[in-house]
Formats: sequence, structure tokens, C-alpha cells
Amino acid sequence: MTNLTATGAVSLTASTNWSPAQTPVYGDDLIIGANTLTLDADMVLNTIAFNHALSRLVISGTSRSIEATNGFTISAALAAAIVTGAIPSGTSLTLTGSWTNTLAVSAAAQIATSTGGNLTLQTVGASESTVLW
Repeated sequence: MTNLTATGAVSLTASTNWSPAQTPVYGDDLIIGANTLTLDADMVLNTIAFNHALSRLVISGTSRSIEATNGFTISAALAAAIVTGAIPSGTSLTLTGSWTNTLAVSAAAQIATSTGGNLTLQTVGASESTVLW
């Protein structure tokens, strides 16, 4: 398991942001607290958990692909969209994995907004309707 220890806006590939101090690798479980995590590399991880109202993702580069082989979990009522800021034209983000909302109510109003960019949800093991609460 890899826990994000830094606060505020942090980079996915900066080892000093994680406990243990290493860049997350295939098979790691990521727990995102009150952070904006910059996706500055493509990754295949085990799970990604959003466990704070301020858990966010932001894209670095023009195309990013993040896979959670055992899924994404939302366990906090998120204050805004998971992807902070609109996905700009010429940019794409692919999130692959099942989605679980552990709350009894809607966890987030949306996953992302776009100003011309593309968001692809590949809902492995689940129908699209389970992603869109």
C-alpha cells in the first residue's frame, strides 16, 4: 500500500510524496487524502481510493491513462469534481477500472468537466450506470 503523505498539490511520480518513499508501482494501493494529485505518468495500480472531500486529480501532459485493476473507491462526500479544472481541448484522460461508492448518498456531482478534451471511463466489471450514481 502506498499512502500519499504530502499535502496540497503533489506529483504522482515524486517519491518523496509517498509512504514508503517510492514512486507508486504496479500493484500498489493509492490512498488520496486532502490532495490534488498531478497525473504526470501513465500507471497501472491495484486500487485508488478517494477518502477526503478534497481528493482530486489533475492532468499533466496531453494524454494520461490510469488503470486501477481492482477499482476506484470513493469513500468521502467529494466537494467538487474528481478531476480538478476542465479537461482542455487536445487533452485526454482514460480511467480504467470498476468504481465503488461506499457512501449511502451521491459522492460527487461529476467526475470531470471538459472544454473540448476527452474523458474515457472504461468501467471494467461494472456498467456505466454504476459510475454515474
